[in-house]
Amino acid sequence: MEVLYNIPPLIVLVVALVLAVTFAAGGQIFIHYRFRETDFVQHNEVGGFIEAIVGTLYAVLLGFLTIAIW
Repeated sequence: MEVLYNIPPLIVLVVALVLAVTFAAGGQIFIHYRFRETDFVQHNEVGGFIEAIVGTLYAVLLGFLTIAIW
């Protein structure tokens, strides 16, 4: 554990950022290779509604958290 405390925070931040971006990009590439293009086109309309609902719920949750913490 002592070794982890001796690593400079900037290096830990850069490594965490690189890992997060690599994981996100790798997941996107995997999904596009795994499924056919017609599957994406078929679910495009439904995806917009789901994104709108999730975005609204997230905004409401952030609003409640802001008021609760304030």
